[in-house]
Amino acid sequence: MIGIFDSGLGGLAALREICRLRPQTDVLYVADTAYVPYGDRDEGELTARAQAAVAYFAAQRAEAVLFACGTLSAVALPRLAPCNTPLFGVLDPAADAAARATQTGRVLVLATEASVSSGAYVRALRARGVGCVLQRACPLFVPLVEQGLTSPADPAVQGMADHYLSDLASAGADTVVLGCTHYSYLAEAVRRQLHPAAVIDAAAEAARACLAALPHAGGSGQRRFAVTGSPERFARRAAPLLSLASSLPVASVAI
Repeated sequence: MIGIFDSGLGGLAALREICRLRPQTDVLYVADTAYVPYGDRDEGELTARAQAAVAYFAAQRAEAVLFACGTLSAVALPRLAPCNTPLFGVLDPAADAAARATQTGRVLVLATEASVSSGAYVRALRARGVGCVLQRACPLFVPLVEQGLTSPADPAVQGMADHYLSDLASAGADTVVLGCTHYSYLAEAVRRQLHPAAVIDAAAEAARACLAALPHAGGSGQRRFAVTGSPERFARRAAPLLSLASSLPVASVAI
């Protein structure tokens, strides 16, 4: 079983990719909805939440933990104590994909304020030979997704995309990294603003990297969901993102 951890709905994009590529893999998805959003939290709090998640998944006998969260991957994951459970994040797979995709050496990273402030994406991309890394924090993208607003035709989505991205169309970046997994659900709105730049989905890239490192992870295709906040609210919001016609069972956990 693979454990997936995120602050809320964003990591479902990684879950969706795992289900598409290896449907027989058992997954336990935990959303830390009592603490969402993570983007404005400090390093100590983020590291504590990540460490608590590792302990929880170890108790559940997870074969690995995927931190399907750009903020935790950038800020907390490098600071975690060593453990026996393999840990994966979204930063390195996204940086690998962006470095392969760029033709001009100019990459734009869209991420939370905490990720941008950490400089982790800049360091990772420069280590891979990318000469120019631009960053833009888009903190209000997360609440949009958490409220179920993802359609590029929605006026709120259009307005927020224009607010954050309109001045970046002329920046010359040929590759854009969606460095927060919540942003995966706003990918089309980003593409419309920054066409023809290639868009790298950190959630999908992380899911692929995790599965590649765990070739024998399997099971019966069981999907379990748990949250630290309201199960009912998460279930209502998650169902359409997973293309489900009805709500899904969600447990409550204390982490």
